[in-house]
Amino acid sequence: MPKAWTDDRDRCAQTGVPTEREFATKPELAIAMLERAVAAGVPARWVTGDAVYGQVHRLRALARNSNYRTCWLLR
Repeated sequence: MPKAWTDDRDRCAQTGVPTEREFATKPELAIAMLERAVAAGVPARWVTGDAVYGQVHRLRALARNSNYRTCWLLR
């Protein structure tokens, strides 16, 4: 969701968005999804990402430390 939407609490309430929902960048969302996938034991071998994700050390480290092969586009 765009930050403008998560900052507009009235709009969120009108559309049923939970009050605890906050803005998150794409890399932050990717980290949360990868953490959940690892915890759930989702079978996967690779994690890949473009330059937006490849610049995020925490995401690269999480993938590497979770024993996934990785392929990142780096700038």
